[in-house]
Amino acid sequence: EVGVAGMFEEPPDYFRPDPETSSAVFERAPDAAEQYAGPRSLQLQLVAKHSLWAHMLWNAGKLLANFIDSKRLDCSGKQVLELGAGAAVPSMIAAIHGAHKVVVTDYPEERLIRNIQLNFERNLPHALHSRQVVVKGHLWGSTCDDLLAELDFATAGAVPAGTSNDGNRSEEDSAQGGGGGGRRRMFDVVLLADLVFNHSQHRQLLTTCARVVSPGDGKVAVTLSHHRPDKAHLDMQFFEMAAVEFGFRVEHVCSVHVGPMFEHDQGPEEVRAMVHMYLMHR
Repeated sequence: EVGVAGMFEEPPDYFRPDPETSSAVFERAPDAAEQYAGPRSLQLQLVAKHSLWAHMLWNAGKLLANFIDSKRLDCSGKQVLELGAGAAVPSMIAAIHGAHKVVVTDYPEERLIRNIQLNFERNLPHALHSRQVVVKGHLWGSTCDDLLAELDFATAGAVPAGTSNDGNRSEEDSAQGGGGGGRRRMFDVVLLADLVFNHSQHRQLLTTCARVVSPGDGKVAVTLSHHRPDKAHLDMQFFEMAAVEFGFRVEHVCSVHVGPMFEHDQGPEEVRAMVHMYLMHR
């Protein structure tokens, strides 16, 4: 028999929001909200101040989401992966636009992952419950088997599921595209919103991208701002490494003035106010 006190106990998996969390709203462009299904705005919870900057709703994430929402970056029917997702707005818009599968990742820390899950529960619960959207922790440069395992196995547009010693597709398999029985689907679109400021992690980030993006028609969409103009050359080394060491073809798509994230930072405001978008193909 359940006592009176037990009637009001919360289940063990009940998620209590951190009292230091903040909230934000992402407003979709009116024409996109009218033309395509889904909520007109996304109500977001942001984690408490975090060393990985997951407590911010970044301009680069907003721009990437708007590109998806306007169909300039088509995610309809695609296999989509977001790395370092934070508030995960681009992933939400990709799900709204009918991505076949959206795998949303961030650093494998419980409060980061649960916060993303909470935001999907608030805005697109059906996507989470139907497993159109899956939220996972991922450490850049580590094994990607668990990410690729979320995708359907198919032969069309797939690449061999050969593995290297660390459990990932080997670079030789990627380059040759040959051999083996089963063929594993890879991601059509990989989303990176304002991640390249983390200069020490460029190689790890590119390692994950190279392991998961489909060769040929797959693309990595990268948005960034030069928050510290004196370090802009270090930001751009990401693309140099992508081309020289990982074989990506890099295309500059646009640069948009949106205003600086941090008004009082050092360096020319006209530089800090821009968001740049690139596409990378293999």
